[in-house]
Amino acid sequence: MKKLLPVLLLLLSMNLMADTIMFYDFDSDFQYFFNEWSQHRVQGMSSWSLAQGGYNDHPPYAHSGNRNAFFFRDVGESDTQITQLITPPMDVRNYTYVTLSIWFGGEAWFIDSDWMYVYYRQSEEDDWHYFWYPDPDSDWIYREHVLGTFPEADAFQIMFEGHADGGFGLCLDDVHVFGNPIGPGVAIDPLPLRSETDVAQDTGISWTNTGVTTEVEVLFDTVNPPQTVIYSGAAIDTFTSAQIGGPFDLGTTIYWQVNSIDDTLQTNGMVWSFSTADPPPGHLEASPDTVSCTLVSGMQGTQSLSFSNTGGQEVDYELSVQGSSVRSLLQEDFESGVYPPDGWQTYRLGATDDRGWIESTYQYHSSSHSCVHPDDDYNGMAHDWIVTPAVYIGLGSQLQFYEKNQYVYGAYYTYHGVWISTGSGDPADDDFVELMEYGNQADNWVLRTIDLSEYIGETAYFGFYYQGDYDSLWRIDDITITGEPVPEWLTVNGAQYIEGSVLPGSTEMLSVEFDATGLTPGTYQASLMIVPDNDQDIFVTPVVLEVTQFELLPPENVLIVTDAGTVTLTWNPVDGATGYQVYSSEEPENGWTPDDTGTFDGSAWTAPSTETKRFYRVTCLME
Repeated sequence: MKKLLPVLLLLLSMNLMADTIMFYDFDSDFQYFFNEWSQHRVQGMSSWSLAQGGYNDHPPYAHSGNRNAFFFRDVGESDTQITQLITPPMDVRNYTYVTLSIWFGGEAWFIDSDWMYVYYRQSEEDDWHYFWYPDPDSDWIYREHVLGTFPEADAFQIMFEGHADGGFGLCLDDVHVFGNPIGPGVAIDPLPLRSETDVAQDTGISWTNTGVTTEVEVLFDTVNPPQTVIYSGAAIDTFTSAQIGGPFDLGTTIYWQVNSIDDTLQTNGMVWSFSTADPPPGHLEASPDTVSCTLVSGMQGTQSLSFSNTGGQEVDYELSVQGSSVRSLLQEDFESGVYPPDGWQTYRLGATDDRGWIESTYQYHSSSHSCVHPDDDYNGMAHDWIVTPAVYIGLGSQLQFYEKNQYVYGAYYTYHGVWISTGSGDPADDDFVELMEYGNQADNWVLRTIDLSEYIGETAYFGFYYQGDYDSLWRIDDITITGEPVPEWLTVNGAQYIEGSVLPGSTEMLSVEFDATGLTPGTYQASLMIVPDNDQDIFVTPVVLEVTQFELLPPENVLIVTDAGTVTLTWNPVDGATGYQVYSSEEPENGWTPDDTGTFDGSAWTAPSTETKRFYRVTCLME
């Protein structure tokens, strides 16, 4: 049968005004192993566990309930085992004389083989502070220690550090933390939880008042700290969604604070926050699916393209005009007789005595020339570049070149690589980033290919970068960049690249402009590539321009009026006509000749009448 310490002893040791801050009996409150408690092994692999009493009946039972915490050196372990058992965080700001009491058991051998140290800290950022070494006993014994007052400790923890070195083990039960409440206590236990996300739009709020709280002041706002007082009065602990302005929009963050008041004092609470779920991402839809226009050669026209955002968040986008067929955007075989080739640049950023990239007729992939960086012995490390002209990267773009090298192994190789810059073409400006390193031996000419899809819509320089000092030799030849060139006949809002944004539920209208100047009759195709800034895929809107040959129509509604020695012809103006020509004849079927006897006034012609009958015909002219 359990031995019960006289109740009087327990009562005398406790302040009658004390409130419980935390109590654990390692039984009814522990659905899972140690619930919110944690362990930390300092030395060895032994852990605190749940048991009924201690080893070899020292003691034979839990102090209360069916289980207690137990620490013992596991079988197979020979060194002293040290493991820390740590309580959950506690808010002790509203209490004075914070006190710890425990029931402690464990047979004390003459060498005191097992023992326990107790520490506390005021927050996870604080250091542990030693305060107690309770003496063990063969049976359960009550131990109590006053820790003090901690006005700023909202995450107070106690740590029981067990040391097991072959004894009967350590038993711990009925851990009780209590203290005297201070006036109005700090509000705790917020719902929604502190900093909780994805909260329902129709949420209410609630909390727990502590201490002697008779009134509360509740601040509620979308700014931090909250400024708007939504309630001040008798102590309550709940608001419905409607009372706090709900339901809230998606993506809203709320900051709120409960200040506790008694007859004379006010204790300001922590600022809590919660956030409703983010709205669904924005999603752009273009209309029409294809932008089409028919123009007479030499004419200009516009069509509309709309972007509708059917999602819940603003979408920024980039739009660029793209071609419809893959062509060579850059091609260089080093055969022009000009070096560096037109638009190319060489840079030497290392050793001052090296020759850098040079033209070579010794080995080449095609024809009779290539570009090479020799393996000379320099006064220092060479850092040499040969850089292409700027190239617009369209759909389907890729860089291809042939390379051949020597001595690319061991200490003879430092670096060969291809780099790209969407900023400056001068490597000294540090805008270049690496695309690929080519450090493999290539005794024969090898074709290399680099996909440029990551840079679609950008204008970029490409640099071939060599590093070395009496190291490897690198040859390159037949460099091509292919892709879809930008058609000059197509712009959007006056440019071939634009940036924009569309708010949720909004539509943006764009002007798609066509210019058929210099285009021969036929069908021209292009595309508009739209790159949203969210997870939506890049999408493309096809563009079709039909260019037709201009044909002048004959004048209509030609009227002839004779009056007082004159004859006047009038007709409807003809679109596209730059002038008119009047023909006359005495016969309706033949004999037509230009009649220059009259004068034109827009779409009218007046001439002296003739004594003989004449027929007239009007034609259109176009320069």
